Amino acid sequence: MGKARFSWSSLLIGTGLLFLVVAVFVLMTLLGVMSVPIQPGEAPAFVGRRESVEAGVAHRKHDAAIPELEGAPEKLDESRIAEIVQEVVLEEKPTGELIRLLDHSVAEIRVLAARALAGAVRSDWTTQESFWPRVDGDMDVVRNALFEALTDSVENRLEGDALPYAITLIPGHDEERLELLAWTADSHQSPHMRLSAMYGVYFIAPRSKTATQVLRQRASDPAMKVRWEALVCQVTRWRD
Repeated sequence: MGKARFSWSSLLIGTGLLFLVVAVFVLMTLLGVMSVPIQPGEAPAFVGRRESVEAGVAHRKHDAAIPELEGAPEKLDESRIAEIVQEVVLEEKPTGELIRLLDHSVAEIRVLAARALAGAVRSDWTTQESFWPRVDGDMDVVRNALFEALTDSVENRLEGDALPYAITLIPGHDEERLELLAWTADSHQSPHMRLSAMYGVYFIAPRSKTATQVLRQRASDPAMKVRWEALVCQVTRWRD
């Protein structure tokens, strides 16, 4: 019975075919041959979830503490909200006013404060180590407001990729945060926001099922930049 002999030609042919398949896949990805239009899905059910009785009491206390922000949403002083947030995050002033803004009964105040918070956190990365421990006792309030603001940006097609960035940096790991970023990556009309949310999922849990699904979906994104970065992330996972 003859022994199977090693064949360099067979190896070279097999390797060549493999490279050809990979090259075709990469080319199709970059050219968007298999791109799929963005079809926003329904926001995760946990976004905006609030304990009605306890939250109502908290809101009344918080609202009374910042009377200058009372009134109709269209009359809100957005610059004052941003100023308060900057003072707390960058100048390390007490966090009380920030928490009251993030837990206010008026949704637009919460969203404006959360967007300002995300921008402040992103503007100076050196503050991150000191900021999160200072709000540890109110992390649920901070987290919920950031979630609500990101959902608002998806539903109203708003730019501002600082929100996915800030949510990614929230200490700890939870499935809700991962689910919200995945939903944003698949639903936001802005390619910059989809890319930022995709990065967030990949950063938090690069080998999770959620990351696998998001990277696969974004590999067929309408925007070439997003498709390319999704492909790079997939290759990086295979290599590591």
